[in-house]
Order: sequence, then structure tokens, then C-alpha cells
Amino acid sequence: GRDPRERKALSPAMVLEGLHQSGVNGLHASFDGEALFLATGGDDQAITLVCLAPDGHGARGAAPPCGCSLAPLWTLREAFAHSSAVRGVWTDGRTVASAGLDQ
Repeated sequence: GRDPRERKALSPAMVLEGLHQSGVNGLHASFDGEALFLATGGDDQAITLVCLAPDGHGARGAAPPCGCSLAPLWTLREAFAHSSAVRGVWTDGRTVASAGLDQ
């Protein structure tokens, strides 16, 4: 049999660069039957909302290495959504709610 201590290297299914300047503290995904929406919040006080559509409909159209056929369609970013780090986000694709360490 295979040694249980033996591990395979994992690689990301998709990389979305430039969404945050530092760490991401919150991530929420929502699917509306046509597109996948990812909301993120980070240490940089920003919130982003990314719409991923079936490949061929996206702006860049680059298929991720996992064989998933999603590509970024659009990205919205609110740079100073909070006065401190964003700790949590939620979205349904139309609305984004967030929580932060604001004082």
C-alpha cells in the first residue's frame, strides 16, 4: 500500500491576482445558476466582488489548470470599505455585506 505520510503537492485551481494588497481575511462564494460570485475582504480595508462566468464568456478567457471552465467576467473593488481590516464578507451576487474591526 501507499505510505499515508506521502503527500502530493497541491496547486491552485485558479489565481486571481491584484484583488488585495495584503492578507485576505474573508471569502464568500455564491452561485446564481449562471455565474459564480466571490466576495473577499482583507487587511487592506478593501472589499472585492468578482464574477466568474463559464469560459468563453469571461474577459480573459484563460481556462484554469484544474479543467474548471470559469473565467473572470468583471471585478468591483471598494478600496476603503472599512477604517480597519475587513474580517468577514457575504454576497448573493447583487449585495455584499461585510464586517470589520472599525472603531
